[in-house]
Amino acid sequence: MRWTGNTGKAKIQQDLLAIDRPMAVIDVGAVGPGPLDLWKDMPLENLPIRIVGIDPDAEAVERARRLGLRLELHAVSGYDLAAHFRAETFDLAICTQVLEHVARPVHLLSEIREVLKPGAMLWLTVDSGHFAHSHHGDPFWKRWTRPLAARASERFYDFGLTEDALIGCLAEAGFEIKELLHCNLSCLKPLYAELDEGDAQAFMPAWLAFEQELANRKFSNRSLFRGIYAAACRK
Repeated sequence: MRWTGNTGKAKIQQDLLAIDRPMAVIDVGAVGPGPLDLWKDMPLENLPIRIVGIDPDAEAVERARRLGLRLELHAVSGYDLAAHFRAETFDLAICTQVLEHVARPVHLLSEIREVLKPGAMLWLTVDSGHFAHSHHGDPFWKRWTRPLAARASERFYDFGLTEDALIGCLAEAGFEIKELLHCNLSCLKPLYAELDEGDAQAFMPAWLAFEQELANRKFSNRSLFRGIYAAACRK
């Protein structure tokens, strides 16, 4: 399989491949622009999990269904999970590159908590607010108009979360963080995109290990990382 080009997502893929017991998994915001880039290269037929993917865009969900992957897809807003699924249904929740696009992240996380079993895990990735504030690279007009557009419609909401903001949102929603890692080191992302299949297979585990080593050494320059990965437990 080819890893996704986001090390936070690749870490989740690694952990998914290690699951060895039946589990019900919900992926909140599963479709994405890819679509289904977390899942489309995974050996789903070999995983002992039932995957429920939700996304608010009904047309995007229908396009994703045509891929024929072994996912159960629903056109449901993450703000309305508790209204569509029974409480304490899922053993694991995944939410990748979604929180930066919602104006009410605590509400979304609280909905995820409601459908998770006690003690179940949430694995998530989010665009880093540290990177966005210093290296985003958007032209001035876009940086100026984004807040105005976001006020008009959440469809245009696109703001990264800092480490402190993410920790605060998770705690307020009833989660306990077990692991947090700044990921997707910006200088390596373009290099990975140019690799062929074989080199990409070798490069991604080394890239993940490098970022973990930086974390172990208390590397403090958050602005070099495009994303944040977190694993949190439902209290």
